Amino acid sequence: MFLSRVGMIAMYAKKRSDRLKKPPHQFLIDHQEKFKQQIARKKKNVYAYSQTTYGAFIIGLLFVTAGIFLTYLLLKMHDSDLSMWWRYLIVFFIAGLGCLFIIQTERVSIEIHKSHKILIINRMQPFLFLKNDTIVKDLEQLEIIRVVKKGHQAYQNSTIYFTIEFIFKDSKESVLEFNYLRQAKLKYAEIMV
Repeated sequence: MFLSRVGMIAMYAKKRSDRLKKPPHQFLIDHQEKFKQQIARKKKNVYAYSQTTYGAFIIGLLFVTAGIFLTYLLLKMHDSDLSMWWRYLIVFFIAGLGCLFIIQTERVSIEIHKSHKILIINRMQPFLFLKNDTIVKDLEQLEIIRVVKKGHQAYQNSTIYFTIEFIFKDSKESVLEFNYLRQAKLKYAEIMV
């Protein structure tokens, strides 16, 4: 028991000393170097990344499944008796709410073509009649790429998230959203390669 505690303390001290030797943003530099090596091996001039809101889709799927299951239970228990019509109304409301969640799923993808010097931002809502918004921008008009902190932090809850913003001479586009600053910084480092 004593040796295991001493071993854990020694491991923690070694990790801490390793962390103190590295500069604070060394992980970004390391990640960028690894990404450069991957690109050199693949010989690609296109950087592509896509992001989907899986949470809303899964919640919608759960609501729709619950609505179907509850409809089945109501029909089985009451033998198609429609005197309890308000129960069916509630079940259809739950299923409709699930459909709304599924419709609101959005897929955002960016493509950076380095040889053609263009940026393609594609926002697609596949369940909303295949709504597709495509923005094509020239990379020569790009002024800055930055990570922006958005949201609100209160005493008990926090809605803070981070986005990557492309600022052009005529407009700005916020494309990718991340919950953690580290994820946003790593994706920013990949884009800057």
